[in-house]
Amino acid sequence: MRDFEFNASSTTLSLLAFSGLIFVGTQLRVGSIEKPQVEAFHNYAAQRLINLKAAQAQADEALQKREEQIAHAADLEKVYAALLTELLEVASVDSSAKAITQKWKIQQQGEPTVAPLASTASVEKPKPVPANLPASKVKVAQ
Repeated sequence: MRDFEFNASSTTLSLLAFSGLIFVGTQLRVGSIEKPQVEAFHNYAAQRLINLKAAQAQADEALQKREEQIAHAADLEKVYAALLTELLEVASVDSSAKAITQKWKIQQQGEPTVAPLASTASVEKPKPVPANLPASKVKVAQ
């Protein structure tokens, strides 16, 4: 009887060890099959990162050039504004300058005004209305 119990438990342990060995072998096989796919994905991701960094550098360079162009355009706008202001002054005396201003409809506009920002301190908060006050005595702001 003891032999049977010993054989049953050793058989069980042998089957368990064998199934563990099959599991480990299967995992190694799957890992070896998937390794090229994982490496290919890693290389693809690395290449995308390189391309993204290059695109970011190009965008930064384009932004810098755009800022330079905007500054140059602002300088040109000041020059043209001064030139046209002088042309309008000369137009009051010279007929050919007046003809140019009329042909191109050049007019003096006032200085551009920027509306000041309303501060939160200057805005009055509405006062709470007491609950027992009749509706006829409540003033509604329009």
